[in-house]
Amino acid sequence: MSQITNKPSHRKRKPHTRSATTFSIMANENSSFQELAIGTTVSFKRRSTGERFHGSVFYFSPQLNGSLFGIQNVGVWRVDGRYERISGFNHFNLNDITELQVNVVPRQNSNTQDAQNNNNNDGSSSKSIESKMGALRLDPPSK
Repeated sequence: MSQITNKPSHRKRKPHTRSATTFSIMANENSSFQELAIGTTVSFKRRSTGERFHGSVFYFSPQLNGSLFGIQNVGVWRVDGRYERISGFNHFNLNDITELQVNVVPRQNSNTQDAQNNNNNDGSSSKSIESKMGALRLDPPSK
């Protein structure tokens, strides 16, 4: 007769924590957890349609049946190869996506906008850069 014993499991679970603006989500069944924050740019494939979506996260809502999230500034590559820009917001269930790619995009401030305005014209941008870099020369000044 075999004897049945209850042995304690040697696996320890790590506590799961969340912050107000950063969320841990499972990208797909074979990947590790990814950090997903409001404003993060994501790209993923929808399982039900095969279409690839790209946009920035504007909300994340954990649910029992799979977390919901929404993206804005959406671009879609359709199965037939067409690309479309979609206005408004799109909502998805994490159970319906695969091949999630997360690219954190830094937030822009007013100084960044000024630099972008200076770079609109190729001629003025190179002169602008040269004038800004003049003070950073490493070679000694000529006499």
